[in-house]
Amino acid sequence: MKITKEIIKKRTSFSIERDRIVFATIASLFSILFSLIIVIELAEFVNGVTLSVLAIFTTSFIITNETIKVRNVRAYYNGDKKAIIGAIFTFLISFSLSGIGVYLYTNDTKEITHKINEKLIQEKNAIENSYTIQINEINDKEYENTKEYKSFSETLTFWKNKSSATLDERNEIREHIRKTEDKISNGKSLFIDNKDNKIDRLITLKEGAIALINTQSNSKKSTLETNNLLSIIFFVMVFLSELGIIVLNKNLAQHYNKIDKFVESKQAEYYIICRKLLDSLYLSNKKGIVNIKDALYSPVMNKLEWTDDKKWSEVKKFYNVLISIGILNSTSINTGGKKELVTKRILKDQKEALDKLDSYFEKLLML
Repeated sequence: MKITKEIIKKRTSFSIERDRIVFATIASLFSILFSLIIVIELAEFVNGVTLSVLAIFTTSFIITNETIKVRNVRAYYNGDKKAIIGAIFTFLISFSLSGIGVYLYTNDTKEITHKINEKLIQEKNAIENSYTIQINEINDKEYENTKEYKSFSETLTFWKNKSSATLDERNEIREHIRKTEDKISNGKSLFIDNKDNKIDRLITLKEGAIALINTQSNSKKSTLETNNLLSIIFFVMVFLSELGIIVLNKNLAQHYNKIDKFVESKQAEYYIICRKLLDSLYLSNKKGIVNIKDALYSPVMNKLEWTDDKKWSEVKKFYNVLISIGILNSTSINTGGKKELVTKRILKDQKEALDKLDSYFEKLLML
């Protein structure tokens, strides 16, 4: 940045060159954007006119708070120690809103956990229902409905209805009835054992299926740690952004102080006088010819509370500067037939001359 440009801008009430505040502005914008995430989250709870009013209020509050924060930080580093109270208060508000906004936006652990648990319950219920139906189907089966039982039952009926003519035949019939009843009893016991075994196997399969989905659910929940890590990273970014705002605005305030002190220095004052004198010469020149008296008796010199000797001395130095940098001709010219050493011809147009003078003082002021 050119010092002459800074002096001109300060003296003419223009704003300072913006390259000094780009990073500070970016940091503040990040802080505002982080905080504005809260407005997005509000949309999940309210809508319509209420959302519009809250969004406008929240946005205005966040921007106002950020503006006040920056002003208080700069004021504090400009020497206003009382501004530390406002700086801390607005910093805490900004940091809190940014942190909450980022957390709500990046950390959806609660929502994900709720969905995982909800899905887990649904899958468990589906498994329970499926295996309950199968177990009930097995429990509903009766041995008396099997083909084996019907075959034994027919045999039993046959022997019970068979007549006997002798004692041996009656004993043989009784033996067949006993064996058939034993077969029915053993068949029923085996049928019940098979039912129990099938039910036990189904219960084991059901427990295995439930254990599997529990494992899958726990695995999904473990991935939420990544989500928490992301929230921590963004939270650190918020903190660094807020810290950056303080540091950058501190540097900016120190820059303003440095410029202000230099602008008010004697060197800067002399530069401004010379620039105004050069402007004055272009206003008073006749066909590109100026006399040293045009500078000596210009409105610029009349406003200065200098002695006549000092005015004459400073004007001569000023003329020598204009000659040395090529704005005025080094040789004197004749006006009205008389050669005057203090009458010179202007060699540059006004803009080029001012640029030459600025370049000269830029080097001079840096010495």
